[in-house]
Amino acid sequence: MLERDRFADIEARIASLTQELDQLRAQLRGGWAEVDAAPHTHSRRGLLKLAGAAVAGAAGAAALKVVPAAAADGGNMLLGSTNDANATTVLKPTTTGTTPMLEVLGPGVSALPGSPPEPFAGAVIGVGSSGNDGVDGYAPGTSGAGVVGQSDSGYGVIGATASGIDLAALGGSGRIAQNPLAAPGPPGFAPTSGLAEMVRDSGRRIWASNADGASWRPLNSLILITPVRVVDTRPGAGGSGPLGAIGPILGPLTGHAHYDWALQGTNGIPAAAVGIVGNITAVNWTAGIVQSGGDVRIYPYDGTNGPTVSTLNFGGSAQSSIANHFVAAFGSGGKVSVYTDFNPGDSVHIIIDVSGYIE
Repeated sequence: MLERDRFADIEARIASLTQELDQLRAQLRGGWAEVDAAPHTHSRRGLLKLAGAAVAGAAGAAALKVVPAAAADGGNMLLGSTNDANATTVLKPTTTGTTPMLEVLGPGVSALPGSPPEPFAGAVIGVGSSGNDGVDGYAPGTSGAGVVGQSDSGYGVIGATASGIDLAALGGSGRIAQNPLAAPGPPGFAPTSGLAEMVRDSGRRIWASNADGASWRPLNSLILITPVRVVDTRPGAGGSGPLGAIGPILGPLTGHAHYDWALQGTNGIPAAAVGIVGNITAVNWTAGIVQSGGDVRIYPYDGTNGPTVSTLNFGGSAQSSIANHFVAAFGSGGKVSVYTDFNPGDSVHIIIDVSGYIE
């Protein structure tokens, strides 16, 4: 009975010493860890070993609970050491607000800048010293991403500098990946006022915010192709149209009328194209045009006679052909129209050659 009481007393004293050591370690490490106040249990053999260490004084007391060379799961993070990260560490506030949960300051930085280019409101903030980076991300291999940002409706990643580069892609490829919108066309949401934004739709087209902060405009590219003849209203022109015309319309074209061709998605012009560039040629106009002149106008199809400005002027001489360069967007149904601006009793043949498309 006496021996049992002696061991119980030793166990209580060891538990008290262990708790005091835990509290001292927590204070030395910044006081962030909560000390487990529950008494430690030991076997009789372990009690004898710990009791022997305890009588050795302060040095022996430190041996009651060995401090690991690096923090393990459930332990404190050791600064200046490699810490075991086999399990996920989660920082989760118990209250709402915009206070950052983790601030990492670079050498020589004692506090967050008082007036940064962008207010600090993220969960994690990195501030580099002068000339150094605030946050770096690197992923080895061919499929990883250095930094990934996602949000429901806010900002996944924000980079701000006073006069440097806010966001940089400095890997060997310099690639920046972006998920497209679910559908083609402009975004269904308004851009953020005061900011320049860019998004990509499902048809690979890039949309940029306008200066008004309320609408979008497409950023188009000109893609050059081997020139192809898409319209020739002359019979026997070598096409599959009526009497060998290229295209569905057999000329000549009479005055004060509009003629329409669906060219989007044909002749090497992709369905995603929004317009074409090329040459339009007038040939074999009638005598009335020789005397009084005329013009044709190419424009996006809208079912009307189009604009009042000409694309190609001809006549006034016996010359039998003349050409001019044009740029035309597609209208409804991927069509372009040509309006003939001369007397209805006269006529002309039209040729359209395409050398590129706009996407």
